[in-house]
Amino acid sequence: MRQRGSEANWFPVEFLIYYDDHDKIRSFAYVRKSDDGSPVPDGEYEVLDELGERKSRWKKWNGEWQAKWRHRWSRQS
Repeated sequence: MRQRGSEANWFPVEFLIYYDDHDKIRSFAYVRKSDDGSPVPDGEYEVLDELGERKSRWKKWNGEWQAKWRHRWSRQS
């Protein structure tokens, strides 16, 4: 993960996501930095899968996470 629109270094994260029956994100249980367990600050982020092949966008606003799929943001739970 890295902050979108920046040249910052990528950093590993741990996350737990709940999906609905159609493989869309229902809610995020948590997202934290792997190296020290600290929370990720509010902002918009680029996320790569573990193989570095698929990229998506996640946004954290007021402590709530959303993911962007097909030009729409997921609903916050």
